[in-house]
Amino acid sequence: MPFVIDPVAFTILGVPVRWHGLILVAAARVAIWLAQRRRSRHRHHDRRRGSQPRLIRFSVQSVSVG
Repeated sequence: MPFVIDPVAFTILGVPVRWHGLILVAAARVAIWLAQRRRSRHRHHDRRRGSQPRLIRFSVQSVSVG
């Protein structure tokens, strides 16, 4: 008897939400959290403080569009 997992985790207003989408969102959240932790630890070494939040926003937007 084969073990089959439904690719749709749940639906919101008739729109199916798939498992791989949830995994990608979770991975992006963890990456943002780790980047923010690292930035707060090394803030005194950063001379261009505005560059990292822009990079994080750009990365998240790129992943969302891609």
